[in-house]
Amino acid sequence: MVDYTIYSRVKRAVACMQAHRYGVRIDVLMAHLGCSRSTLARTLALMRDAGFIIEEVPDPGGDYRRKCLLLKKVGFLSNPVAQALASLSLDERVALEVAMHSAETPVLRSALGKVLSVQRDLPTAAALDLDEQLSRDARVSRVGPRQRVDERIVEVLRRAMVGLSRVTLRYRDGAPRLVTPHGFVHSRFDYLVARGEDGEVRTLRLDLITEVRPHASPAEEPEDWNLSAWLLESFGVYHGDGRLHIVLHFDAEVADRAARLLFHLSQHLQREPDGTLRVHLHCCGHRELFHELLHPDWNGHVTLEHPASLVSAFREYLNTAAARHRRVYGLP
Repeated sequence: MVDYTIYSRVKRAVACMQAHRYGVRIDVLMAHLGCSRSTLARTLALMRDAGFIIEEVPDPGGDYRRKCLLLKKVGFLSNPVAQALASLSLDERVALEVAMHSAETPVLRSALGKVLSVQRDLPTAAALDLDEQLSRDARVSRVGPRQRVDERIVEVLRRAMVGLSRVTLRYRDGAPRLVTPHGFVHSRFDYLVARGEDGEVRTLRLDLITEVRPHASPAEEPEDWNLSAWLLESFGVYHGDGRLHIVLHFDAEVADRAARLLFHLSQHLQREPDGTLRVHLHCCGHRELFHELLHPDWNGHVTLEHPASLVSAFREYLNTAAARHRRVYGLP
């Protein structure tokens, strides 16, 4: 997943340094980026690793107590280390071409195509092997239900993330919301992760966003906030519940199968003398947990044991579904 915060910080640092042809003072650059000295040091280290040449020079204003940073060369793929890292093995190339063929948006297909275009030509035998692997990979065509997402909406959101700006959007045709987009999450559906004016971070299904417009105000993303870490708090992508200690009890006939899965990074497995398995989790996202409990691999062979509040919510979830099916299909 792309860390748009780091990307945007590097982009703004380059623009600021290029605007100061004789060097920019460190305090000026920190103020421009709105970051601490330690964050600036990490950003500069990342830029140097990517091939940027940055030198410390005396203050052109004559203040010998201050050092300035002078951008001598713009990098990214200009140094040998970065070029070696960007060189793909055959397996990596297969994975990237599969992703390109299965990408649902023109922007993603274009981006992956650019990465592949800078690779060296494969030997004939390797190229044939690549074609064979691609022809046998079913992921090239994603099966199952798909969302209808407006690519124009996605592009506006993507630009806001890169430029660290806010947007106004309508969700489910509701009232306009002013949000800070943080990133995209791809699960069964595609989601936008965004922070509202109340400071809460939420997931919004992309296909339910009906309108989005850029907003003039800049975004303020906390330095200690991380999209990946935030996602790990939940069982899935939904964060509408508080974190709970959850216990799932799998029957002996499916226990081995369940034990081979990682339901969540917080899980703890407890084998019982009768061959059953208890899985302990500490997470939120309980809606998606309900869906997992009805998975064909263990539907009818798993019990939600704890906490009582979640057991009650799951019972209500099942009653709602059962009532509908009894009425439609004439079930007892």
